[in-house]
Amino acid sequence: MSDGLVRGVLPAVNLKWAACVTVGLRADAARLHGLAEGSAAMLGEAINAGALLAALQKGETRINLQVECDGPLRGLFVEATAEGGVRGYVKEPELYGTAAVLGRSGFLSVLRDLGKGEYYRSSVDLSVMELGADLERYFVTSDQIPTRVALASTGGVLLQCLPGADPADLETAAKGLKARLTESLKAGSAALLAKSLFGGEPFEVLASYPLEWKCTCSKDRVLRALTTMGPDELADMIAKEGKASAKCQFCGQGYEVSADELKALIPKV
Repeated sequence: MSDGLVRGVLPAVNLKWAACVTVGLRADAARLHGLAEGSAAMLGEAINAGALLAALQKGETRINLQVECDGPLRGLFVEATAEGGVRGYVKEPELYGTAAVLGRSGFLSVLRDLGKGEYYRSSVDLSVMELGADLERYFVTSDQIPTRVALASTGGVLLQCLPGADPADLETAAKGLKARLTESLKAGSAALLAKSLFGGEPFEVLASYPLEWKCTCSKDRVLRALTTMGPDELADMIAKEGKASAKCQFCGQGYEVSADELKALIPKV
């Protein structure tokens, strides 16, 4: 089974849709972060939410999905691109269940990075304390677009009104969506998932692409981050530690910067 996303439209009712399967991504996330079952399930849902959000974007837009909450999960962060790259983490890796893990209050924030320093951020308070339902509230509050979302730990589906669509048609198309998603995920691929979900109505596929865990960390990024430190801070680090160490929060990759490399970052007078 390969991870992927398919998006398209239901032309008869003027709705657009996206569906994804992420069995491998969920396994990759659990392995990279050493996640217990509950934490892996929550990150899986968030990965699907990020991938579906990114599917609505154009070009090289990057989506950042963030949740902060007072529940045991404490929060999570997912980054997804319109080309199918995904990465993320949860703040609490050792949850064994998913009941009430978001707690009673918090917020959901989405940042759309359009590149070249242009980005848009909007947030909503968590109300339902369920990622899919609160993401629906986000669309209504932020974009004023009726949207229905169903999320599982290994897949997800989104339905959204196009201009001129009747919201009643959206409700009809989305009836029982969560249960239908759970059953349709047994199909095994994003294309078969879409066919199972929407095959009873005329539907068009506009694009399909694979999804993969793709981290953008590198030693060059670590060095660029260190250049933001002042000369005195770098000199103190050299004197006390003799090196600098960093670990990527998204994939766990470790990086070490030697004393000579740190010295090279200190501006010469």
